[in-house]
Amino acid sequence: MKRVILSILVALTGVCTFAQKGQVATGVNVSYTPCLEKGVSFNNFGLSAKFQYGFTKSFRGELLVGYDFKDKGISFFHTSGNFHYLVGISERFKVYPVVGAGYGILFADLGKISVHKGKFLINAGLGSEYDITDHLSIGIELKYQYITDFSSQKKYQYLKELSRLPISLGVAYKF
Repeated sequence: MKRVILSILVALTGVCTFAQKGQVATGVNVSYTPCLEKGVSFNNFGLSAKFQYGFTKSFRGELLVGYDFKDKGISFFHTSGNFHYLVGISERFKVYPVVGAGYGILFADLGKISVHKGKFLINAGLGSEYDITDHLSIGIELKYQYITDFSSQKKYQYLKELSRLPISLGVAYKF
C-alpha cells in the first residue's frame, strides 16, 4: 500500500510540472499529526504532495494528497481541497488562513479488529510562507482536522470522532 501511495504522490508532482508561470506551484509537505481525542495516544508522521493555483494575487486553491504512516496500528490516507487567502507581511513573507474539505481513509489494525473506512473531513487553520527565491518557497501550516464516524464499536469508541492537528513543513516550486 505504501508503494502505491508514494507512486501517486510522485505522479501528482510530475503531472503538475506543466503549469503556467507565476500562477501555479507544486511541492511536498512532511507532517506530524497528533490525535486530540481524550485517552488516545497515536501520533502519525506523514508525507504529502500539493498542487496550488493562484486565482488572484491574494486567493489560491490547493489540492493535497497525503499518507500518514502507521503508529500504534493506525495510519491515514487523505486528500483535500483547501483555500488560502494570502496576506503579505513583507515582500517575501505571507500568512494565510486555511479552509478546506476532503476525504480520508483510516486504516486501523487493532488486534482482533481492523477498521478500513473512508469519511469526509474538514480542515481549518493558519499557515505562513517565505519565498526563498522567485520560484522556491518554504512554509509551515497548522490545521485542525475533524473527521467523524469511523467506528461504531464501543471498544473502539475513540475512533468514533477524530480531531487531529496536522503540523506540516513544506517546500513548493512556483512556475
